[in-house]
Amino acid sequence: MFDTNVLIDHYSFQPESREDFFKVLDKLKDRIWIPYHVGLEFQRRRLGIIKQRREHFAKIYKDVDDLNNTLSFDQKKFTTLTTQLITKKNYPELFEKIHKVSDSFAEKIEVLKKELKTDLDSLKEGIKTYDKDKIFLNTDDPIRQKIDTYFTNDKVGNCLFGLQDEIDKFNLEGEERFSKKIPPGYEDEKEKGESTFDFNNLVYKRKFGDLIIFKEMIQVALSQEAKNIIFISGDKKPDWRIVEKLNGEKVLGARTELKLEMNNKANVANFYIFQIEDLLDKTEKFLNVHIREDSLTDIKKSLNENKLIVKVSKENRDKMNQNIETIKNRLYMEYRSLGIDLEEPELIYKSLNFIAKNGGDSIDNEDDLYAFVYQDVESRLIDRKKEEAYLEELQTLSSNSYLKKYHELEKLSEILISEKSIIIKKLNEIDLIEGEKNVSLLKKIELEQEKRLLKNKLNDIRQRLEDVQIDMASIKIE
Repeated sequence: MFDTNVLIDHYSFQPESREDFFKVLDKLKDRIWIPYHVGLEFQRRRLGIIKQRREHFAKIYKDVDDLNNTLSFDQKKFTTLTTQLITKKNYPELFEKIHKVSDSFAEKIEVLKKELKTDLDSLKEGIKTYDKDKIFLNTDDPIRQKIDTYFTNDKVGNCLFGLQDEIDKFNLEGEERFSKKIPPGYEDEKEKGESTFDFNNLVYKRKFGDLIIFKEMIQVALSQEAKNIIFISGDKKPDWRIVEKLNGEKVLGARTELKLEMNNKANVANFYIFQIEDLLDKTEKFLNVHIREDSLTDIKKSLNENKLIVKVSKENRDKMNQNIETIKNRLYMEYRSLGIDLEEPELIYKSLNFIAKNGGDSIDNEDDLYAFVYQDVESRLIDRKKEEAYLEELQTLSSNSYLKKYHELEKLSEILISEKSIIIKKLNEIDLIEGEKNVSLLKKIELEQEKRLLKNKLNDIRQRLEDVQIDMASIKIE
């Protein structure tokens, strides 16, 4: 059984290392399985990971390009020196010499810049060897497609919940467990707090993700009468693993409480937690699968880098949450300095809520969040000004202008109706795809997310269409 972080970590592996891991899955394909919630979390997080990786390499490439500017020739310095000599006839020989030095210096700088560019181009080629996948947000995702081939519908668990009431009841159990520090998952409360996400008309608390995954493992162990379960996870927190501090931190096996709960509720004799590198090492020994030494090194290095990124993100996110009030005050004062009084505080709250629902969890620091909120508030103010100007225009239009405006609204209405038809057609196409027999669960999750975005857009168009029709009705045609 595999945890979400194992699937997500594939995006940081080199292709050769990833292929070695897939060789292991080929050997174990009849015995592998993921909880439904792992598939859901993977689908929710993978685009953020792709975006983060693209930004990481984009910054590296930019930093390399910026090195080109470390060598430059400033002609102004020589011009200033020449001017200080006053006139050509006072210092004719020195004047000529300065020009020769200037020309020589400029030529040497150009030679050095060319050599530097050659070296930097070589460096960029080296960087490309670590950026082989070239996966972007708007391109196919071969990693997810490959994972889909292993975790078909029969290799993915069923959702534990059908109704929101069932989740609410589960949350009460989770709160009680966390208050008593019963594993797993209670460590996530520090980072995730009361944040939620919704999928398929169900609202989940993020902090209970690990507990949901554990409950799914118990459910499948019980239904399949499994006696031995190996959980592959990169999670080393003490709410999953035994962590001892003896000459440094030692991470051991699964918590005893987890083993006992597995045994009591599903009669599982052995419950183990392995990291990816443990799985590769043991598979090579016992299943005769050759794993390149470079793969093990690459995977360990990638996992360590990922932990550092996660740690920094948590710190920044905590700081961002602590300073949310500061962000609001900054916005208020910024607009006051421009002579704009944000009398309606809900404008900022609307912006924060909008960003939170549209990828805000990927914004790692206060300044970036502030920039996003500022931009969104600015956009909302512009829209409000347009609406006010439009209403004022309606009040001052002559009869002929009213007629012209009415026809403009008619055209806008036709455009919105056309957009609505296109979205409805896309939704119908998604329904047909979802109805096909061989659609993987991960693909269904992706389709469900796309469908939700389309439905939100459809609701927005319907509202705009209604507003246009109201405006049309309010115009008196003479």
